[in-house]
Amino acid sequence: MSHHYSGPDFSFPNGDARLDFTDLYAFPKPGDASKSILIMNVHPSAGENPTGPTTTEPFAPEALYELKIDTDGDAIADVAYRVRFAAVEGGAQTAIVRRIDGPQAAGTGDGGRVIIHGAPVSTGREARITQAGDTRFFAGWRSDPFFCDVEGAKNNLQFTGDDFFADKDVCSIVLEVPNSALGTKELRLWARTLTPGDDGGWIQVERGARPAQAVILVEERDAYLTGEPADDGRFLVGFAHALEHTGGYTPAEAKRVAGTLLPDVLPYDPTRPASFPDNGRTLSDDAFDFFIRILTNGRVTEDKVGPHRDLLLEPKPNIESALKNDRNAKSKMKPNDEERTNMKDQNYAAMREHAHVDGVCPFPAVMQTRTIETNGTSIHVRVGGHGPAVVMLHGFGTTGDMWGHLASALIEDHMIVAPDLRGLGLSSKPDGGYDKKNQAADVVGVLDALGVSTAELVTHDIGIMVGFAIAATHPKRVSRWVAIDAPLPGVGPWDQIKQDPAMWHFGFGGKDMERLVAGRERIYLDRFWNELSRDQKRFDEAKRQHYAALYAQPGAMRAGFAQFLAFSQDAADNRTFLAQGKLQMPVLAFGGEATFGPMIGAVMRCVADNVEDVIIPDCGHWITEEQPQATTDLVVDFLHRRS
Repeated sequence: MSHHYSGPDFSFPNGDARLDFTDLYAFPKPGDASKSILIMNVHPSAGENPTGPTTTEPFAPEALYELKIDTDGDAIADVAYRVRFAAVEGGAQTAIVRRIDGPQAAGTGDGGRVIIHGAPVSTGREARITQAGDTRFFAGWRSDPFFCDVEGAKNNLQFTGDDFFADKDVCSIVLEVPNSALGTKELRLWARTLTPGDDGGWIQVERGARPAQAVILVEERDAYLTGEPADDGRFLVGFAHALEHTGGYTPAEAKRVAGTLLPDVLPYDPTRPASFPDNGRTLSDDAFDFFIRILTNGRVTEDKVGPHRDLLLEPKPNIESALKNDRNAKSKMKPNDEERTNMKDQNYAAMREHAHVDGVCPFPAVMQTRTIETNGTSIHVRVGGHGPAVVMLHGFGTTGDMWGHLASALIEDHMIVAPDLRGLGLSSKPDGGYDKKNQAADVVGVLDALGVSTAELVTHDIGIMVGFAIAATHPKRVSRWVAIDAPLPGVGPWDQIKQDPAMWHFGFGGKDMERLVAGRERIYLDRFWNELSRDQKRFDEAKRQHYAALYAQPGAMRAGFAQFLAFSQDAADNRTFLAQGKLQMPVLAFGGEATFGPMIGAVMRCVADNVEDVIIPDCGHWITEEQPQATTDLVVDFLHRRS
């Protein structure tokens, strides 16, 4: 076996299959040697002790999954990628990925710089990949790439070529990163899983890098699995002793060979082709045969099992070519996999049943994320579906993640395009360019990259201002516009709105303000979520944690302040737009009765001729959080009108 079943008597660590680390892979990206693919596999779909299928929940939400990278050869981590998963809601699970650099990477904790947030976990055949900047991420079920005659290994190495893993699945955590993010020297990698301790800290329950040795050679199993590679010298005697018995090595030779297996790390030089055991490991490397030759001192050279034949090999090399899928997925489905294929429909039904949903509502499983370079910045965008394109633009205090509920209702007959605005969410955070006319160019660039010529707009808060700039500068590309709960700079009662003491944040920004808010982003944002809600409990704790983490990213609050500080320029631009005439496309304007609902119709009639307006009762500014179903019903009805 590889690192599967590393608990006592081939069981799972802590009896939990989701914590079982199975394999680690590292190799240059096919077709682009400037990037690397790093894969940490966990959670086998079938157990040995006890036998039978494991849980269908991919990853343990209470656990921490970590990839450690030593860049200077001392077997102590200098870089770490930490992945945590949310609890499954409505059949869907999401992930957050953090990166840690420097001495803290060697520690234990769940902190770090957020590089990917809200990434969907794949539970079916489609690989749902999330991209943020130059990093791409995948997590979910895939067929297990490890190949081995397990029964032969258990039967005194009498191999028959029966591949135990041919019809088994595993949960993969995959990162595609530029080599520049990994340093300039040969790396040493390992992976580990951790669970919360009673004292509020974390307890390591699994770790490893090289296949099989932790399962077969280790005599002090608990100490080994909870230990660190830098301390692996203490296991040298035990490894050597085991090799004397399995391979008939002399004591001196056994000690020398054991020294080649410890510390338990995977060496990897991104500038060289990958080949186990010398440099990284590919999905087709026969790591078990290598181990068997060491274990038996060359008396047994193979288990008669070769690489699996279900690799995704595509002409256009990308992360998908590193993921495994199954050509005969139906024949290899785990119990309840058929239920997973209906997950999307069940998710939609659950959303329709609830007026309020705790946490951020996930996007449909068919959607993917992309990072599109345009107008001097990088825009993170969620995209999927077929039909008329609908562009969803968020505002301050949220990100494009706010549109999951609405996207689920429209995905069957629309192409959804939900970007994070410049500087917010997972989009890049340049120093300037936050006037809404320039951000309109960002969005138009996204549409051009996606091949979209005409779109419907659904906009909220700052998104309204960007939406107006798009409609004014490209009126033929906007067929319908939904404007939700915000004013427009320089339009209608703008001067009165600016003088409202509650709008003090319009002028809040600059270096000192950034320092004042640094580390206190949640406190600052709570003010908006509380004061602009009809019932602040509806903007629940899960949502607050989600968005606060995104706004705590380096440069995020500076970008948020810049959105407001650009209002003077926006007002001037809007007056120029108005001088050219009003918009002619249909406009639906609505808002909460406790905030801008009573005036948004009047504002929109200043800029468009064909406006209908609605006030949402029992609702404040955070429309999609406070009244998601009412919002969805209004928008779906409006967008489905074709006359």
